Amino acid sequence: MLVGVKDIATRLNVSRPTVFELIKEGMPTIRISERILRFDPDEVMSWIKNKAS
Repeated sequence: MLVGVKDIATRLNVSRPTVFELIKEGMPTIRISERILRFDPDEVMSWIKNKAS
């Protein structure tokens, strides 16, 4: 299930601006349109684990 910016921020316990900083660092996203982003929570968690190691 794909989630939006607000949901991924809540899951990661970070602010919305921090989510956008993580995107700049390479966090995986799915762009639905120019202004709509979605995230696969499993991919994001895997990215965070790989980034931490």
